[in-house]
Amino acid sequence: MKDGTIDYVVPQLYWEIGKKVADYEVLLKWWSENSFNRNLYIGLYASALGIKTEPAWKKPNELARQLRLNQKYPEVSGAMFFSAKSFLKNLQGLNDSLKTNFYKYKAICPESRNGNGNGNGNAATQPQNIRILKDHNETILLWDRVEKEDGDKIACYIVYAFKGKKVGDMNNPESILTITTENNVDLKKMPTEFRGYYTFVVTAINRFRKESIPTYGISRRM
Repeated sequence: MKDGTIDYVVPQLYWEIGKKVADYEVLLKWWSENSFNRNLYIGLYASALGIKTEPAWKKPNELARQLRLNQKYPEVSGAMFFSAKSFLKNLQGLNDSLKTNFYKYKAICPESRNGNGNGNGNAATQPQNIRILKDHNETILLWDRVEKEDGDKIACYIVYAFKGKKVGDMNNPESILTITTENNVDLKKMPTEFRGYYTFVVTAINRFRKESIPTYGISRRM
């Protein structure tokens, strides 16, 4: 990690908070302090819910406590859950808890970083010519497709929607309307129920997960 020969690391922290020989919080702190500006994802033992004999894992909130603790460390880019069977079984209502409390909104994958904390490569190219085409059945938000960058395709586009006539906070995940590989979306098919004026902007994401600057905002009464 220190030499910058790996892109990310996923330490599997399979112990509960407060365990004497391997306290989750102590290990989390160590990894956060020794991630050397690489992307750090924490491996969580989701399969332990309701299975391990330790009292902590008999409670439905052990993973929730760990996820909230992760949020206190800016070095942590996310989490991985082992194994996928825990989602198929929805152990202790895990799926519902994640959807309601932790992954309620759409999100962008963290950008790839090198050992100096800088992103690999430049930001994606800005999409151009954002516009809205409307008829009786469709309201299409459209923009020009970004051509390949150095032989690489744009990974996806992020469409942001803001209530009112101004561009709002793009760091607020509630602002992400959709993530798409196409260069258009039918606003009438979106889950959001638009009422009144809304302002839309679009960004592009390249293969290093670096986001472009946004298009200018386009406002319409919906």
